[in-house]
Amino acid sequence: MAKVAKESLELCTRVDSLLTKATGDPDAFYEFATENEEIIRCAFLARAVVRELIHPLPELLTAIAAIETEFAEYANQVEAVDADDGEGEEDDEEEDE
Repeated sequence: MAKVAKESLELCTRVDSLLTKATGDPDAFYEFATENEEIIRCAFLARAVVRELIHPLPELLTAIAAIETEFAEYANQVEAVDADDGEGEEDDEEEDE
């Protein structure tokens, strides 16, 4: 398989990382995915590039770059909510003792 340019691979790696964060809350991810099919499609294609399953055409890289900012906002919200939930569980356990 042909080598992917470093900048393109870095973009796809960032989006793949966002996909991992976003799937941390399956219920919220399902809701987001049903409303944002194109973003999710591009995110999974970025994952396929990272795993060397496909070689991206320039048009695909353009599409992945176009969704990165919006997907990052969503993924960071999910991560922040998970962090808040984790803190609350620890506080509840301390109160029980």
